[in-house]
Amino acid sequence: MSDSIAKAPRVSIIIPHQAGVEVLTNCIRALVGSTDYANMEVIVVDNGSSDGSVDKAREVMPGLRVVRLEENQGYAGGCNRGAEASNGEFLVFLNDDTEVAPRWLEEMLAVALADPGYGACQPKILSLRDKKSFEYSGAAGGLMDMYGYPFSRGRLMDEIENDEGQYDDPVEIFWASGVAMFVRRDTFEAVGGFDETLFAYMEEIDLSWRIQLLGQRIAYVPASVVHHIGGFSLDRAVLKRMYLNHRNSMIMLLKNYSTRSLWRVFPVKVVLELFIFAGTLIRNRKRSLAILQAFGWLVANVGTVRRLRRAVQSRRKIPDDVILDRLYTGMAPIWYFLFGIRHVADLPDIERILHIPLSRAASLPNVGETVRPKRRNFLFAYLDQAPIGLALMRAVECDHLASLPFARPILDVGCGDGTFARILFSGVPVDAGIDLNPREVERAKRSNCYRDVRQGRVEDMPFESEKFCTVFSNCVLEHIPNIEGALREIRRMLRPNGVLYMTVPSPRCTTYLLWPTVLKKLGLARVGNWYASLTLRLFNAETVEEPAEWAQILERAGLTMEHHEPYMSERATRIQDLFLPTGMFSVLSKRIFDRIFFFPRLHRAQVRLYRRWLLSTYDERARTGSGTLIVARRMPAAGE
Repeated sequence: MSDSIAKAPRVSIIIPHQAGVEVLTNCIRALVGSTDYANMEVIVVDNGSSDGSVDKAREVMPGLRVVRLEENQGYAGGCNRGAEASNGEFLVFLNDDTEVAPRWLEEMLAVALADPGYGACQPKILSLRDKKSFEYSGAAGGLMDMYGYPFSRGRLMDEIENDEGQYDDPVEIFWASGVAMFVRRDTFEAVGGFDETLFAYMEEIDLSWRIQLLGQRIAYVPASVVHHIGGFSLDRAVLKRMYLNHRNSMIMLLKNYSTRSLWRVFPVKVVLELFIFAGTLIRNRKRSLAILQAFGWLVANVGTVRRLRRAVQSRRKIPDDVILDRLYTGMAPIWYFLFGIRHVADLPDIERILHIPLSRAASLPNVGETVRPKRRNFLFAYLDQAPIGLALMRAVECDHLASLPFARPILDVGCGDGTFARILFSGVPVDAGIDLNPREVERAKRSNCYRDVRQGRVEDMPFESEKFCTVFSNCVLEHIPNIEGALREIRRMLRPNGVLYMTVPSPRCTTYLLWPTVLKKLGLARVGNWYASLTLRLFNAETVEEPAEWAQILERAGLTMEHHEPYMSERATRIQDLFLPTGMFSVLSKRIFDRIFFFPRLHRAQVRLYRRWLLSTYDERARTGSGTLIVARRMPAAGE
């Protein structure tokens, strides 16, 4: 246990409860066995229960405190009454239909103590019914689009992912789930607690938004795990749940946006709500009725909304530019319902907010920790970040590298702007990166993908010797004329027995090209040969060798090749070459406007036409390829 936790700040765990003997006793029983943290109190807020469940819970935990309410004040009111009765420096709002895992509390407390800038955090939330699956309410951290439609890492609308480690990176999120929400007491009081007008549903999103308006941030702590049944309290009240979700979403926008943002966003929100209303008139009349009720409440309670808005805006310290940077700027429901996107990672431009690493203070890695990239659909992620031909190749490279373990500290040689590392590691920060291009270094620093980014030559890197356990370089080393000097410098960077992962082009990078083949069939062989040699010059490839020659080069530099495998089959290379001319526009756009695409929406429309076809190529395994992945290890020098 860290020194900061050893100081044992008081933690108050507040559980609002309305009914269910077994649900509550199971929750308390799991709580008792989950932690040896001494300085905490557990408070059950009896929200008008009549089944004797609170007395049963006291039998499980004799020291349990109870706050009895005469009537059900909802989640928001129950939590506020519990907070008023508590005396902890930190508050945890915990649903009664949860079961917590060991050390769930200590892990969140450690993050909060490491960085006071985090006003709230949440654990990984898995289903209690199926422990391999994320749970709807929060999953791996809450996100939201700018129109007030929430979703989570691991859950998009009604599509819930299995937990396969894809969201095991501690990151900043937009909202912490009320299933298990850890909050600083002073922060909670500064924003005025939960808004009781909301009663239930979205109240934690509203609270998280207001916390950020004070200048604090929200953290997701995957090392802390809570299992949740979900929907227990309002399972029978489907209409009420729909009504509260639609109503509270609109109240939240009206309260929390600045006037300028509200004029921009709220008319679109109204149109989207009416679109949903029209779409559900026949298929789901309860939802249509819920939307009508939500609009009816807003019209009847204009004065209430104005009062709530004045209270929020009077406390605001952060402009909406900061808030909008943390929101998804697309329309999540449109992508889900009209375009069939079912996973959060496949949403266009979602990478911008999907993997924002925690501050260094809150997430310093352990030396020797092994990072294992999560194999996922890298193609869909990359198609939103690069022109089609380049995206296909980079996605294939990600897929091959994701099968390898990366022991920290990790160095990315030729890191560029950080896009490749961000997608490969799903936002988990890399320890260091280096690139020769100063503009790319500045972009990499802004990406938050690296803890340390430096400008320099690979042949003379500004790091101390034997600093890294793993060095990786993706399609960079072939550009360096003094390749042996660069590899000797990489060997200097590596610790004894450290490993180098490198991807490089093979001689088939020219023979597999599409356009030379087409030109030769048209009787233009000389033009085809010129195109192939031009491609090498355009990509500035100095060293294009077979694995046997690479083994000799590595050996002369003090590295031993342990493994090599081809990637980018002939078919994949030809498809890449087919789209190569379109990539020239992206090169110009990046140089002139500092962005990848002239017209991002046009690019996304084009991608939708081709991505199923590209996916079959991406999944194809190459027996021979235009690229080679090489794994090499540092050889001991004489006397080592």
